[in-house]
Amino acid sequence: MDARWVYERDLLVTEEIAESSDLRATPFEIERAKRVEAALSILAGKWKIVILNRLFARPIWRFSELEHAVPGISQRMLLQQLRLLEKCELVKRTVHPQFPPKVEYELTEFGKTLCPAMKTLVDWAMTFPKTRETSQYQPRKVRKAFSILSL
Repeated sequence: MDARWVYERDLLVTEEIAESSDLRATPFEIERAKRVEAALSILAGKWKIVILNRLFARPIWRFSELEHAVPGISQRMLLQQLRLLEKCELVKRTVHPQFPPKVEYELTEFGKTLCPAMKTLVDWAMTFPKTRETSQYQPRKVRKAFSILSL
């Protein structure tokens, strides 16, 4: 189902919502919310957005180049994150049969479709007020762990 979007009281909503007097979420809205949640979960974590931004910047990267381009990441973590992105079909891994092994990473066609959405998300995130840093929105357990560390 392809939704058409309209502005209703300065909010961008689907025509279906704007024309409805019923405030309950429709099955279409619930399905859309589930898909957005699944998409955002792919990007969750400290490194995936950084890695994807590197891959947006240049078409093909060798593993060692990515390792140098993402400061602070361990080889193990980089490999783990790349494998997860590969599993989600955002990244393609190519192994060239030579010695020493040459492994290259690039975005898939599907991965490239994420670029405009990522740019919009990053632009929005950069407008996030400094007074609302992420610690305010972290679960209580995480905040408690950070407060213990700062003692």
